[in-house]
Amino acid sequence: MRGFKLLPFAILAGLLWFLFVSERGSVWLAQKIAGAQSAGPVVGKLVSAEGTFKRVYQGGVENLKGPLAGSLELHDGDRLEADRGARLTLLLNSQDEIELNSLSAVSLHLWNLRDANSPVYIQWFNGEVTSRKRGVRGKAYLIRDGRLYFPGQKPADKPLALTVLRAAPVDMQLADQVTPPDDTGFASDEKEESDDLPAEAAKFGTSSETLSNEYIDEMITSRQSLLQKCWLTRLKDNPDLKGQMVLQFEITRRGKVRELRVADSSLEDDVLKRCVMSVIERIPFRSFKGQEISLSYPINFE
Repeated sequence: MRGFKLLPFAILAGLLWFLFVSERGSVWLAQKIAGAQSAGPVVGKLVSAEGTFKRVYQGGVENLKGPLAGSLELHDGDRLEADRGARLTLLLNSQDEIELNSLSAVSLHLWNLRDANSPVYIQWFNGEVTSRKRGVRGKAYLIRDGRLYFPGQKPADKPLALTVLRAAPVDMQLADQVTPPDDTGFASDEKEESDDLPAEAAKFGTSSETLSNEYIDEMITSRQSLLQKCWLTRLKDNPDLKGQMVLQFEITRRGKVRELRVADSSLEDDVLKRCVMSVIERIPFRSFKGQEISLSYPINFE
């Protein structure tokens, strides 16, 4: 009879041991608590883990160790940090399967917090991130060094950027004659020049599979004089106008620019923005056979 009375205490002790002492139980409890504290919408789940890693979420930080008892839901704003020798596999809402290797760190963000089907943006801080399985195109992006990539697309070793200098040599008379951009942002004397492929740029990126970073950079740089004209025209109205404009766009397999937009800008001048976008969208990149290229490109006006 006495042993029967002690049974509830034994069960309670066993439960406490499972939850707080055993590895499997403590991981399960941490997942349940973390899931309740992560208030953001779900962006995917962690389906497998090897080794130790950290999860930083809205409620705090948790240290976890694989293998997991089950999948772990990931929410908007969550950050994952893989320790040395660890390997994590993520399955996003886009059905992209992403693998984080040793010493990798990423954070996950939903484009529209009210729409779980909107694109997931993966801010990539360090380490190696690879694509194991491609999902729905345009529903997941990697962000590294200020540039956008599709999962599986190799980041550039050199972040692309262009600096347009006010004091750079330019045909001032021609610049003065540039007509103000129309609603499309393109001046009449610029259109003819943008239709030609610069011979200097043609030597870059000879592979038909993709466009090299050097080729893209050279093609945009070849339009520097046109961008400078856009800027000089606006300086007449605002002499202190300077700063950075970050453009995001895709280059299709046919070499056309599409989905062009200003992602960020310290230049509050809509006319200049339209003129710059009009110059960029008319660049005739060569065609290629590989995956379409998505990137962000900072342009500095100094």
